[in-house]
Amino acid sequence: MKFLKVTMTVFSVLILLLIAFGIAQLCGWEWPTEFSAANWVMSVALGIFCVLLAVSLFGQKFNVKRLGSYILHFGFVAFLTGCLIFTASGVQVLTSVPVNNSVAYSTLQKSDGSLLELGFSFGLDNFNIEYYDPVYDVYEMTADGAKKVKTDIQLNRDGVFDFGKYGGKYTLASLSDGYGGIREQIDLNGNYVALVRRAVKKYTATVSFFEGKDRTVKQLTVNHPLRKKGFKIYLMSYNDASRTATLLFKKDYGEWLSTSGLVLIMGGTFFHCLVYPVIAGKGKKKLPLKKEGAEK
Repeated sequence: MKFLKVTMTVFSVLILLLIAFGIAQLCGWEWPTEFSAANWVMSVALGIFCVLLAVSLFGQKFNVKRLGSYILHFGFVAFLTGCLIFTASGVQVLTSVPVNNSVAYSTLQKSDGSLLELGFSFGLDNFNIEYYDPVYDVYEMTADGAKKVKTDIQLNRDGVFDFGKYGGKYTLASLSDGYGGIREQIDLNGNYVALVRRAVKKYTATVSFFEGKDRTVKQLTVNHPLRKKGFKIYLMSYNDASRTATLLFKKDYGEWLSTSGLVLIMGGTFFHCLVYPVIAGKGKKKLPLKKEGAEK
């Protein structure tokens, strides 16, 4: 009982510590960067939490009925340990890189001003933006400003934009701006104009990696990071005006542990909620039904 009280006290202090940390962040209080207090707080909190989970797991006799709970505990410990490793030693650098096939970079500047050696060189050779089919909206220009009168005019089966009473029909070729794009504004009949909307379908960056005399070219897209020398490289955004792409370089030494933990958490939940009730149900004997008219 004494050990249980100590465990619950430590757990309560941990919860209060995390709540205080969250409130401080919501209030906009910034940790002093030279002290890195946030890393210390989160590392200590996660460490204590992992210890408590391990103690609760091994502090009881093994029971098949609790197998799902055991797997969940292992999963939480693995996941939080992976997060702890990333908090303590992970690397994350956001950088803007111009699209220029004659420039290569082997170092990145971190937020504290120090340089991060990558162990390889890279450069952006090209950048391609793929759009969905254009859509036009029609506006009436009045003394009070623009008033939208029709939306979502798309290419029809005949391959034309039909603006109807506002301005007739236009083929896609007739709306070319002469630079490989499409006209953003069309002056229609009277005081009506059509403005284009083009949603981006896909960003694709052509990245070259250099190691000595070896050169490797790969395609980088959003949500599909590249891996190189322990780094995961993400495409975050692109500025068409300056022709620069924003890349995130992330090295997480605890990634495999966190991923394994998530798999265990899902497996433990599946076993506890779905598998074990079925197994336990098969072992139960069905009670015989009483016949009508039988004496009680």
